[in-house]
Formats: sequence, C-alpha cells, structure tokens
Amino acid sequence: MQNGLVTENSKPKTISLLEKIIVGIIFIFPMMGAFTPFDVYMSPSAEDLNINQTLYLPPTSFATSSMIHIATWGLLLALSLLNWRGMLRQAQFMLPLLALIGWIFASALWSVDPNNTLHRAFHMMDHVVFATYLVQRYSWREMISLFTHSFLFIFILSVVMALGFPDLGLSSLAGYNDAWRGAFTEKNFLGAVAVMGMLISGYSLVHGINNRWYAAFIYLGQMFLIVMSRSATSAVTLMIVFSLIVLALGVSVHQQPVTRFFSLAALLVGAISVMLLFGAYDSIHEMTGRSADMTGRTEIWHYVLKTIQARPWFGYGYGFWSAPSLPKLNVWQALGRPLPHAHNEWLDATLQLGLWGLCVQVYCLMLAMTRAVRLSFVMRDGKALFCGLLLITLCVRGYAETVLTDPVINGWFWLVISYLMLAHMAKERASAPPIEASELQQIAG
Repeated sequence: MQNGLVTENSKPKTISLLEKIIVGIIFIFPMMGAFTPFDVYMSPSAEDLNINQTLYLPPTSFATSSMIHIATWGLLLALSLLNWRGMLRQAQFMLPLLALIGWIFASALWSVDPNNTLHRAFHMMDHVVFATYLVQRYSWREMISLFTHSFLFIFILSVVMALGFPDLGLSSLAGYNDAWRGAFTEKNFLGAVAVMGMLISGYSLVHGINNRWYAAFIYLGQMFLIVMSRSATSAVTLMIVFSLIVLALGVSVHQQPVTRFFSLAALLVGAISVMLLFGAYDSIHEMTGRSADMTGRTEIWHYVLKTIQARPWFGYGYGFWSAPSLPKLNVWQALGRPLPHAHNEWLDATLQLGLWGLCVQVYCLMLAMTRAVRLSFVMRDGKALFCGLLLITLCVRGYAETVLTDPVINGWFWLVISYLMLAHMAKERASAPPIEASELQQIAG
C-alpha cells in the first residue's frame, strides 16, 4: 500500500466473497440508483403529476426510501470502521472536495429549509464515503472488475423490467412511451448509467481485466440500453467521449500496442453504431436535443436564471428541489408543470450553492482534469486518461442534465473515484526518482 492507495501487488488482506457481494449491492442500488428511491420508482413520474400533488411531497418523505438510506449508512459505517485507518489517510488527498462538501453543509445556514438541506447533504455523503472506501480497499483492476460485474446485473434488471413489467420498465413521458427506463426512475437516468457501463466494460475489454468475451457482452448490453432509452444526452455524450479517446490515442499511439489501438477503434465503431441506431428513432434535432429549444430546457434555464438573480452569491441551500418553498413554486407555476431539477449542472449548483459554491465545484473539476491531462500525455498513464474521460462525461452531461447537485447525485461517486485516483497517481509520480536522460530520449522518440 502506497500513500493509502492499494496497488496490484500490495493488497492489505484478502477480500471475502460476502464483502464483494455487499459492495456490489451498494453500487447497483443506492450508488447507481437502480429502483432508487423505490417509492418514486413505483409511483407515477413527476411529469405526470400536477403542481398541487407534488409541492408538499418531496422524495425524502417516503418511509421505504428512508429505510434504505439508513440501511446503506449502516453498511457503510461498518465497512468504514473495519478500514478506518485507510479511510482517514484519504483526507489528505481530497482537501478541495472536502471544502466543497463543507460548503454544501454550510448552506443550511441560509437555506429555505435547513433541515432538508442537512438531510440531503447526508444523503450525498453516501456516495463520497463509499467511493473513498473503494479507493483505499480495492486495487484499480479489482474496482474495474467489480464495476463490470455490477453493470451486467444492471443490464439484466433493466431488460427484465422493460420486457416483463412494461408498466414500470417503460417511460411514461408523452411521446416516449416506447422508451425504456428499465430499473431506473427516468429513461435519461438509464442512459446515463449505461454510458458509464460502456466506458467501464470497454476499459475491461481492452485491458483484459475480465474475460474479454464476457466484457464484450456487457459492453454491447450497455449499448443496447442506451439505444432503448432514447436518451439524446447520453448518445451525444458517448460520441464526444469516444471521439476524445481516438484523439488522445492519436497523440500517444507510438507508446501504445497496435492491438490496443484497434481495440479502442472498435469501441469507437460501437459508439457510432449507437448514434446510427438512435437516429432510427428521431430526427437530427432530436439527436442534439430533440427540438430547437432542447426539449423545453431553454425555457427552464430562463426561469432558473431569474430565480438565481435574487440570491446569486449564496443560493437557496442544498436540496432546493426537494423542499417546499415559494421560489420553487414560482418556477413551477411559470413553467406550468413540476420540475425535478434545473436540467443543467452549472445552473443547479449556482441555484443551490451560489456563485461561491459553483467556483469551488469548478475548481475541483479543473484541478482533477489538469492532473488527468498531465499524467496522460506527459507521464503516459492510461488510468489517468480513463479517469479524465469519466470527468469529461460528467461535464458534458452537465450541460443538459444535473449530475452532481441534489437530487441527481450519483455523479459524486465517479467524481470522488476519479479525483482520488488522480491525486494518488500525482503523488506517486512526484515521489518517483528522476528520469534519466537516456529514458527521456527513449520517451521522446
């Protein structure tokens, strides 16, 4: 173990099958959001309810969801206590993230509903604690293998729900009744999770972490889920990310095996196939947003910006959309329908945490991205490139969806995983012995 990071040759102890099963369950359900919140999944979507029905019925009020949250925290507490030294060692690598988390909790001081802000902040901490636990407990290859297995179960659950229970597994949105939402509360959530599934299983396929035929099946399964979800945001995000992979590969191809180049090229073909299949459903407008106004998003952003102008520096407190308040009601009434979030990460962060909070969030992302670029192209670290791609995925999706700010918080898991891995890699590179001149010449040419 180096600097609190588990390496391939220094696992602290054997990880039991029971622990892996528990970790897999936590990853699939609370972290990725399968059937979560359960009461929301089993009820009509917010788009089908009127304002009066939903104004005083925030997701946090459901008993089943609260029980699942308590159970999750119980498991996380047990796992963390068993590995408390490793958990504490991670704090030195995530000081900017801790500052952002502190600001989120501090927003209860000026929140429109302080109790709700604290509740939602603790809910967000599930993802932070779990990601931190994984980084200090599992090696990189073990994490990728675990995630790959978990995405297989997500694929199976979504297929079963869509085909076996269409009343639950298909979207209830007008005009998208044939779109899959699978095991998730919205079709866009299914698409977003499947994008991460394609990246993870693709990485496993290229690097041989899992059996390649097995990883290829999961990769194709995630591609199928993206197509069936009819999520334009997910399809466009995937296309952008895979284009960046090929661009990065073009810069460093002389350092990569030829077989890996062709493997990555094959993954790009798969991403293009998603776009072509997706195009069979919708027009070019729909592929880039389904309509000239981004499926009504521009109108949403207009009213969210007007709401931000009243409290620009500190915002309305974390958990704005899950608490009854006059500002939220004004937005809903102006739009004529309930709204679960702002459909834009940067607007939602400003709305809830103010410009100060947005600056801290952007700083964390930029710091991690800078490390990813330096480690990828200067140090030739493939893991850093992959972590950078995970962060880019969050940023691209953040243009049309909320990905880190309540109520859509599963992006926190990928942010913390990527941030910690990059911080550890930067630390290891900084403490490594200087490269000899002959080695520099070899790298250069």
